[in-house]
Amino acid sequence: MILEKFLKNIRNHQLLSYGDRILLAVSGGSDSTAMLHLFLATMREFNLEMKIGHLNHGLRGAESDGDEEFVKELGKTFQIPVIAQRLACNDQAPSVGSNLENWARQRRYEFLNRAAEASGASKIALGHTMNDQAETVLMRLIRGSGTRGLAGMPVIRERKFIRPMLWIKREDIQTYLRSEQFAWREDTSNQNVSFLRNRLRADLIPHLLKSYNPNIVQSLAHAAACLREETDALGELVQSIIAKEATRSWNQIAWQVSRLETYPDVVRRQLIRDSVRQMPGAPELISRNMLESIMELVLPGKSGKSVMIGQLQATRDFDFLVIESRSKDPAHAMEYDYHLEIPGEVRIEAVGSLFLAYLPPQSSHQGCVNRWELLLSPTELKTGLRVRSWRPGDRYSPTGYCNPKKLKELFTERKISRAERHLWPVVTLNDNIVFMKDFPLGADMMPGTPSQRTLRVIIEERKIDA
Repeated sequence: MILEKFLKNIRNHQLLSYGDRILLAVSGGSDSTAMLHLFLATMREFNLEMKIGHLNHGLRGAESDGDEEFVKELGKTFQIPVIAQRLACNDQAPSVGSNLENWARQRRYEFLNRAAEASGASKIALGHTMNDQAETVLMRLIRGSGTRGLAGMPVIRERKFIRPMLWIKREDIQTYLRSEQFAWREDTSNQNVSFLRNRLRADLIPHLLKSYNPNIVQSLAHAAACLREETDALGELVQSIIAKEATRSWNQIAWQVSRLETYPDVVRRQLIRDSVRQMPGAPELISRNMLESIMELVLPGKSGKSVMIGQLQATRDFDFLVIESRSKDPAHAMEYDYHLEIPGEVRIEAVGSLFLAYLPPQSSHQGCVNRWELLLSPTELKTGLRVRSWRPGDRYSPTGYCNPKKLKELFTERKISRAERHLWPVVTLNDNIVFMKDFPLGADMMPGTPSQRTLRVIIEERKIDA
């Protein structure tokens, strides 16, 4: 029974919670109309608050207007509020083919997101069926998609869009509607063979059903589900690796190349793909050619080379691969500047470090990754130090150097990547740099230097998770 399949999909994938507010995307066609009736049959069980969303693209003239009126009448009949919108005349659609499909899809999702936000809906239900899934897999196979594309449509997308009918065949849906004497609207554009999906529906799938596999729709949907499970599992693994090993700020992410090289190509490619996706201005579609151009930067002898991917730039910087958004936004730059009292401590979550200042004989070496010893005057001790992020133009004279050096030059000598430099901790006294992370004291701060400084101070850097 179709209702049992509907409820099974909801329960197996936990698509609904008790008391959910849900927006039903209803076009008036058989699939979405059946979805409405199935939700009406289950709304008491889940105590649902439902609204209907309908977008009139205006592509079929009077027929489109008829669809809108049909959906509004459904709302009146079942006392469900309808949020309907007709696209403005100046929102011009492309002529035909895939561009028109993409345009219509983009406008539809934009409308549904706005309608859900306006109505307070936490879920948006879409009426895609098993046939839609099979058609999607074939379309992407023909166009040369990889495993992610061949995984088809997910049952849940963005924790908001749900597809409760993805395991129900279209013919079963229409049989259900006829048996219950529920009316629906036919979309004549489904007969337009200029659309690849319609050609597959009218020609290829019937041929496959007749000549190769009478269960081809189920087989394609099952293959998509298997690939979805595998890609989701790989995605979780990749996200855990990114969280653990990548260095990132709001507009860039960096990988140590020697670490990337330890992963198989399939994992490395996914790490790079997801790194690109997380950057502001990332392209919506990341092609294999884009990924391969970045993968090449991991090869030996590529230091200093870079490639552009839309608004992003990928650069090989010594032993680091840096992927950076070129659209700078100072409001999100994550720069910091903290007062370090003596004794006292400063936690810098952005770099995962804690700077601890204390006076001997106190001792604290557990988890210490850097340690500096300096002398201060009573006034300087009272004033304290500051721990801040590096700024372009900063310079000081580390022990062993005769003249002040720009920090940028010191970073280059140590082969510290640009991604790491951005948030590199610098410690100052009265606006003068005393030292910075992983570098020695300034020459004028060394104990034994003639001055009025007589109070011994220890500064340690420890990892926050130590």
